[in-house]
Amino acid sequence: MEIKKAVIDRIEGSMAVCELEDKSFININIKMFDYKAKEGDHILIYPDKVKKDLNYKAPEINLDDYFKN
Repeated sequence: MEIKKAVIDRIEGSMAVCELEDKSFININIKMFDYKAKEGDHILIYPDKVKKDLNYKAPEINLDDYFKN
């Protein structure tokens, strides 16, 4: 069973517009989600359902790297 990872870009009516890891987009009916989806959620896409990726951890950003002279 192939599981795809994605991020919800936006919700348009009954569809969630999701960006896959390869930067392509896919529309998923919100009825496929097992929770109340919102923009920015990291998700796991199964053939028959969509779940929130509870193991996703945002990478840490060192702001010092952006402000070096």
